[in-house]
Amino acid sequence: MVVQSMPDASPTKWHLGYTTWFFETFFLSPIPTHLAFDAAFAYLFNSYYEALGPRQPRAQRGLLTRPALSEALDYRQHVDAAIDRFSSQTVPSDVAERLKLGLAHEEQHQ
Repeated sequence: MVVQSMPDASPTKWHLGYTTWFFETFFLSPIPTHLAFDAAFAYLFNSYYEALGPRQPRAQRGLLTRPALSEALDYRQHVDAAIDRFSSQTVPSDVAERLKLGLAHEEQHQ
């Protein structure tokens, strides 16, 4: 999950981190009680959202030795659990639409 076969194709571990970051950034971060898993992930897993800050260059994503795959999986579990807690409540329609968009976006990366 860490090998980058060519500069334009990011490693699988990066896609896992990126889709997780997408949910955390666009769905969970507006919730006042949500605590980010790791602030450094905003740099590592931002793909092209320049307004949200700098990012790891695409062609160099395969050079990332950290986080370890186990930590990327822990990150996903952390965000999934938070999404589950949040979505078990009544969710405003605009948030529900963003969640649908996020799920379609994740499917694209899979």
